[in-house]
Amino acid sequence: MLSEALARSRLVAQDAAIGLVFPALFAAGVLLINIYARDVHIDAHAVLLGEIGLVWLDVVTLVGSRWRTRR
Repeated sequence: MLSEALARSRLVAQDAAIGLVFPALFAAGVLLINIYARDVHIDAHAVLLGEIGLVWLDVVTLVGSRWRTRR
C-alpha cells in the first residue's frame, strides 16, 4: 500500500517506490526486533531465509529441558 501510494503521488516511478519502501520497512522490522525482543532467541538462519514458520523444528525437549539441534 505504501509503495502504491508513493507511486500515485507521482514523486517517483513504481519500481523506485518499491525500492524505497521495502528497505525502509525491513529496517523498521529489524529495529523493532532489536528493541522488543532482546531476551528472545531468534534463529538468524530462519529469519534471513524466511523460514520463520519452521523455527520450532530446531528445538528438542529432552528431560524437561529444551535443546537446539544443529543443522
